[in-house]
This record gives sequence, C-alpha cells and structure tokens, in this order.
Amino acid sequence: MELQPAVTFHPNFTAVKKSQFNGIDYAVVEKFKPPIEKFNSCEDLQTWAEEKCRDIIHSDLGGRNKEIYFQRREELFNWGKNLNYENKTNSEKLFVLSGITKHLNQNDDTYVPVYDEIVLKKSLEEIKLLTKDKKNLHLNFNEIYRKNLIDSVILNENSDLENIWVHIPSKKENRNDYKDNIKKLQIISSQHWCTKSEHAKDFLRDCDFDIYLENRSPKLAIKSEEGYIIEIEDELNSRKVPSDYKKIIKNYIKERDMVLSESAQKILDSE
Repeated sequence: MELQPAVTFHPNFTAVKKSQFNGIDYAVVEKFKPPIEKFNSCEDLQTWAEEKCRDIIHSDLGGRNKEIYFQRREELFNWGKNLNYENKTNSEKLFVLSGITKHLNQNDDTYVPVYDEIVLKKSLEEIKLLTKDKKNLHLNFNEIYRKNLIDSVILNENSDLENIWVHIPSKKENRNDYKDNIKKLQIISSQHWCTKSEHAKDFLRDCDFDIYLENRSPKLAIKSEEGYIIEIEDELNSRKVPSDYKKIIKNYIKERDMVLSESAQKILDSE
C-alpha cells in the first residue's frame, strides 16, 4: 500500500483583525464585510476595495429613461476620475461611490449628485470625526454629502435653513454668474426634476427659477420669464401643488409681483 504524505495546515497567525482598522477603514469593514481573515496586512483592504470601486464605476445603474441613464453613467465616471485625482484611499473611494449609488433603482428617476471637491472634503472630514471612536459606523454618505452640498449654495442666501426661497436668475438676467447658477440649480433641484441634469443650462438660458426649500429639501419650483410664471412643479413632478404649500406659493407670487400663465394657474388650482 502506498502511503500518501500527510497534509499539514499552516494557520495564518498574522491574519488581520477588525480591531486593527480605524475610521473610514473600520466603517468599510463593518459595512461591506470583506474577508479580512484572509488578509495579511491592513493594506490588503485597499486592494480589495479597489476592485469593488471598479465594479461600481462600471456597473449599469439603469434609470427610468435615457436621460437618467446617461446622467448617472457620466456623473459616476466624473466622480471616479476626480477621486483618483485627489489621491483618496480605496476604502474612502468605496465608501463614497457606494454612498452615491446604493439608493439608485433601475427604474426610478433619481440623479447622481454633482461632484464638488470642497463639499466632498467637508463631508469626509465630518465622517472621519464621527467614526473616530468606532461608533456611528452606519453613516449615510449620500445624506451627509447632499446636506453639505445644499448648504454650500444657500448659506449666503439666508441664515434660516428650515424654510427658504432661493431665486436663481436666468442667463439673460445674470450672464456673469450663469455657470455658477447652473450648478446651483442642479444642486437644489428635486431628484425628480430634469433641472437636476445637464438640462439645467437649457432651462436657465431664458428662464428664472425660484425654489422653495423646507429643511434643505426642495418642495416647490417656479419657472418664469421676466416675472411671468410659465410652470409650477411640486417635489415629485406631479404637476400639482400640495394643499399644505398653496398658501406659501401664493404669498411668494404676491410678494414678487409675479403673473401666472393660464397653465400655471391650473396647476396651482388643481386638487
């Protein structure tokens, strides 16, 4: 009888433990459950995260229509490119890319948020501080980033962030700030408005926008030209004004001395 050589197992006593990670790295380990028992060093997490980032960037995010589909794809590539330029760690990139995409549905109309270097830096600093003691690990990057993104464009408008109207002038009214105003319109628009995408520049070329924010959340939009209201939209783009907001928008229209078109009046009067 031929004897087989004994098989000897060599345990990896240098396997990484969860306690060796800190901050965002620790949050990534908690959230994504990488196989750290197979890692020989903490750096192996970065190699693992790099592959996950690549999967996200090249994934099909879908979208309700072609406009949503292409906005998601192009903006996601833009995020990936800029994150590489900023020399973020792969675990930070994964935390960010997952945060801006995980809530997207193949058949809805939610846009990927626009990239902003300053807002990203502020958001990551906030997250690093919150995860410093290995608590608050289930943070929602998307919520934190969007809050900071909106704050970046409305803090100079008013100190009251709970209820505020933001006026965004057309290119005809303010040519010098046209590019900045395009970005502002994209940032504070509802996820269900086409002004969240590249179409913002087309709309803002001739028309002004007035957007009502409640606790940083866009609830109403008025599209007008020289004070003549062409269109009114609610948060969900349902072409009607919820009863709770009728008084708010009527007071604003009166305050701004604006005139309603027949179609806008029908939207305002609809139940």
